[in-house]
Amino acid sequence: MKKQTFGFNLVNIQTEQFALFEENIGTKQSYDYSINTEIEIGSSTAEKGVQLIIGITLQQKNKPHIKIEVACSFIIEDATWDSFCEEREIVFPKAFMQHLAKISIGTVRGILHARTRNTVFSEFMLPLLNVNDIVSEDIRLSLDED
Repeated sequence: MKKQTFGFNLVNIQTEQFALFEENIGTKQSYDYSINTEIEIGSSTAEKGVQLIIGITLQQKNKPHIKIEVACSFIIEDATWDSFCEEREIVFPKAFMQHLAKISIGTVRGILHARTRNTVFSEFMLPLLNVNDIVSEDIRLSLDED
């Protein structure tokens, strides 16, 4: 089986939202927390780009204590973009989107680390996330006319 390669570049990172809720943190012994992960995906035909917005909430007992949302924008090389285009939609292969999701989640992890350094929140690490659960199929989007 021939390995498929995709040409792209990460061109912009924007922290859209960042909030800390110290009042919701329990004692150190109760650092059991859950993670809610959301992903939004959009594309731009004019720029031949795709943007992933990763939203993560770390919470204890349904009370958020960290909320972060980061947008990562990627420009896709012409040949790769063209290979994704179908009649009136673009189909981003699952493996490609999982790769971009890994990059984006790693970016969120780095921003979270930098923003919580030397605070009580630095104890809360964003664990490794299974992107297979986040992106489980090809992503189909209508080709915009921008």
